[in-house]
Amino acid sequence: TTSSTTTTIPFHHHPKSNKPTPPLFHQKMSSPKQRIILAMSGGVDSSVAALLLSRKYPPNSSPTTTSSSPRVVLNALHMSNWVTSDEDSSSPYCVGSERDARDAQSVCDILGLGSLHRVSFAAEYWNGVFEPFVDGYVSGRTPNPDG
Repeated sequence: TTSSTTTTIPFHHHPKSNKPTPPLFHQKMSSPKQRIILAMSGGVDSSVAALLLSRKYPPNSSPTTTSSSPRVVLNALHMSNWVTSDEDSSSPYCVGSERDARDAQSVCDILGLGSLHRVSFAAEYWNGVFEPFVDGYVSGRTPNPDG
């Protein structure tokens, strides 16, 4: 059986840059631990990266006792750049961000990484990437949509 629990993380503003950041990055950890954030898209590349990291740093291993070899904590994170309700699920071009998140959670379940943390950058993507792309296209330029 797989656990399909996901958590949506609200944003906080970074104290120095005032940019929104999820609290996952602000959680303090008692030493000797290190945190690796795995960006999980639900695709093959991020899944293989997660597999390799989980082999190197097994998620269920007990903490080491020496301070020279800290325990590594793996956290999986899925970033959504689109509002799912805006997608036309009947379109063959629909990426399906919810399906991607489910696929990423399935990989986390198989590798024992626990819950997939989810953050939404939909507003930032719309304003900073999609609208400039459309504006460039309309004005006759050939923009790079994710550049």
